[in-house]
Amino acid sequence: MLKYYLLTIKSAKIDLTMISRYFLIMMQTFISMLPYIQLILAIILTASVLLQTRGAGTGGLFGGGEAVFRAKRGVEKFLFWFTVFISILFVGTAIASLLLSR
Repeated sequence: MLKYYLLTIKSAKIDLTMISRYFLIMMQTFISMLPYIQLILAIILTASVLLQTRGAGTGGLFGGGEAVFRAKRGVEKFLFWFTVFISILFVGTAIASLLLSR
C-alpha cells in the first residue's frame, strides 16, 4: 500500500514538471503576443469611442441633435457597454504588460 502511494507521488511530480513546462511555454507565448493584443484593443477602443456622440442619439452622427436627455437604448447601449468592456480589457493588458516586463 505504501509503495502505491509513493509511486503516485512520484508520478505526480512528473506531472507537475510537465505542467510547469507547459505553463512556462504558454506564458512566453502570451508575453510575446501582448503588444499585438494591446494594439488591436487600442484600435477597437478608439473606434468605439469615436462612434459614440456626446449628448445625442445616433442622429447626432448626421448633424441632428436633441437637447433633451434620453436613456441609451439599442445600439447606443450596446456600444456604451462594449466600450466599457474593451477599456477594461485594455487596462488589464497594460497592467499585465507592466508586471510581466520585469
